[in-house]
Amino acid sequence: MFSLVKIAQSPKKFSSNLISLRSFSRFVYKKRSKCEIFGIGNPLLDMVAKVDQAFLEKYNLPSGDNLIGNENDYPLFVELHQKYDVSFVAGGATQNAIRVAQWLLQKPGITAYAGSVGDDEFGKILKKTVTKDGVDAYYTVDPTRPSGTCAVMSVGTVRTLIACLGAAYSFDPKHLVLPEIKKKIDEASIFYISGFVINESFPACLEMAKTAVKDNKLFAMNIAAAYLCSKPHLNKFKQLMPYWDLIVGNESEVVSLGKGLGWLNKNTKKENVSQGLMEDLIKELYKSKKINTKMPRIVAVTQSTRPTLLYAPEYDINKVTSYPVKKCPSHQFVDSNGAGDGFVAGFLSQFLNYKLKKVEPNLANCIKAAHWSAGYIIRQRGCTIKGKPKYQLD
Repeated sequence: MFSLVKIAQSPKKFSSNLISLRSFSRFVYKKRSKCEIFGIGNPLLDMVAKVDQAFLEKYNLPSGDNLIGNENDYPLFVELHQKYDVSFVAGGATQNAIRVAQWLLQKPGITAYAGSVGDDEFGKILKKTVTKDGVDAYYTVDPTRPSGTCAVMSVGTVRTLIACLGAAYSFDPKHLVLPEIKKKIDEASIFYISGFVINESFPACLEMAKTAVKDNKLFAMNIAAAYLCSKPHLNKFKQLMPYWDLIVGNESEVVSLGKGLGWLNKNTKKENVSQGLMEDLIKELYKSKKINTKMPRIVAVTQSTRPTLLYAPEYDINKVTSYPVKKCPSHQFVDSNGAGDGFVAGFLSQFLNYKLKKVEPNLANCIKAAHWSAGYIIRQRGCTIKGKPKYQLD
């Protein structure tokens, strides 16, 4: 299912061997498209399982928390794998969005993804898992660290997460010029990153943003988490903001970013932000410095079950416009993990489909696709995709 391509040895301790993965399990004998959406991120193997409270207590995990662990927590993942019925899902925010976009577009080779993994069993499982989703994934290998993993553990209806990034920290700007990765970068018309990756791979993110300007490609980013909008992460956001062509975030993230940038009082609480003030924040994001003036900016803000807000004057969305979210019945709701990634995937897939047809994008339909995609994901266990999508892109 995959081949190992040896590249010139890196001056760092870790190997720059490149594992190139192409899935033929779903797309046998079909003609491959050129890459249109390329992303970099932290590839994680999501290990989804139902556990008992004693397991959480053994590893001192507060029930219901989302935690960042380290390599000392690796035994937890080994025991989880050995003791429980684990479902493996290729995870990590950027990789989730790329996988779902590939699923929606149903065109072999149209998406590609790069990141770093370890030379271990979990890395091998991740490689096999991502191929099933049809993504062209390019992983550099760091033999000094374990592959990134995220344990998604449920006790009843309460979900506890712990992620250990491990080798995901090792992705480097020089990996962007490795021949197979550079080929995908040159082909792609859309670059995408999640805010989570800026901590570990900021130089690579900045290099991608600069390439997007140079080659007039769309640079899209999902804010991803409110904590990323404050110190010590804020400076990295400030450096990337001028490159944003599409920025997506939820209401909490936008409020946090507004406070970090001085647009809101630092004591402002999300629940005290009126709709009018939220619209003002969206306009401020839109008006902030932009380097690539040839590429119009789009700002999209989700509000859970309340309407999504969109502002994009160059696309005739001349005021902040609301798009209602179709309610998910409680008996169908399974898990919100990956919903934001699904939203981005739907938006980018529909946007790209218009580009491929050489017609002006209808952003209302991009939001429609984003809502459908996010709605599908929240009905699954983890960011899981099955069969063919029951949604037809316009």
